Amino acid sequence: MHGMHDPHTRPALTLMLALLMALLTACTPDTWQERVKQAVENGEPVTAETFDLPLEDYTDPQQFDGPRLMFFGRSPWRLKYADKPHGLMLFSVKPDGSDLRLVLTEEELYKDSSRSSCCVDNNFRMARSPDNRYVAFVMRWRRDAPPEKVLGYYDGLWLVDLQTREFIFVDGFVTNLKFTHDSKMLCFFGGHFKCYDIPARKLIVRDDLKLNSKGFGFMDEDNKIVNINPRKIEIYSFEGKLLQTWPFTDMFENPKAKRLVTSARSSIVAENGHYAYIYLADMSGWFVDVRKGQGLAEFMDSVAPAVNVMLTNYGDAYWNRNSLNRKYGKGPLADRLPRLSDWVPAREEDGKNISNTLNYYAFKLINQ
Repeated sequence: MHGMHDPHTRPALTLMLALLMALLTACTPDTWQERVKQAVENGEPVTAETFDLPLEDYTDPQQFDGPRLMFFGRSPWRLKYADKPHGLMLFSVKPDGSDLRLVLTEEELYKDSSRSSCCVDNNFRMARSPDNRYVAFVMRWRRDAPPEKVLGYYDGLWLVDLQTREFIFVDGFVTNLKFTHDSKMLCFFGGHFKCYDIPARKLIVRDDLKLNSKGFGFMDEDNKIVNINPRKIEIYSFEGKLLQTWPFTDMFENPKAKRLVTSARSSIVAENGHYAYIYLADMSGWFVDVRKGQGLAEFMDSVAPAVNVMLTNYGDAYWNRNSLNRKYGKGPLADRLPRLSDWVPAREEDGKNISNTLNYYAFKLINQ
């Protein structure tokens, strides 16, 4: 009869549609790794659209259900807003290598920059606030940097509010960036110990603190200052009162360690202030428990902390050799964090070889 369908044909149609949908799904790459691999195999250019990376949302509890690794890595696609094809981009990823996201978009980082390099590849010159709302780093060649503050090709320190997406110029070229535990101040060394009051938008120079410092951090909720002096660890109240001193010579019972004591060249302090890695003038390194003034490990094959070391709040030290391998500790993270660059094949584009993108050029473990 006209307008009626054979009920026996419906299961067959349903099956055909299901098979068609399965075929289409199988042909559509699900992950950025699969999309990149397919593009390279087909000889197609790898673009930002190939990756289609989502933007990180610090308010999303699923994204921030545990630690994330924030890092500057070489852009795996050709940049649209710079003179050169590749520069550093800011990403974050879960420690198992999943959920790779952009912290800042290419347009945000490069539209107002005259070159492609963007950001300084140094762990001492980047930070993330404990509430994850703010990120701070030293930049290069940003067109709207105050000319009187530019030092060489470094523009200086910028604070980015990830809620409003605003870039805020803080000061000239600085190092050792740390947020207070309430995320209201960004502190650093730039000739003096300085703190930027974020709600008040005011730079405060702490002339009351005459610190001889090779690195610093904040300990606990009251923001006690952990200062790594060339020959000792000093702990101050945030107001500037000296509370505790740990001479390096008291940190190790091993007589050999005492003989190896030389002055500190640089250091890095864990985000909670409980641990420090101290790089000495003889190029050895010490991992110490700041709370007890106790040496935990000594490394003769040491590496400079500015570009090679990550500490966790769990008491771990990770070395960077293009991937992050645990050197000390037994925290909850894996012994080796994924080498993301392995997932982006080397390729030729416009006669140029493109490789080693997404390496960890500067990195922080956030949301611990």
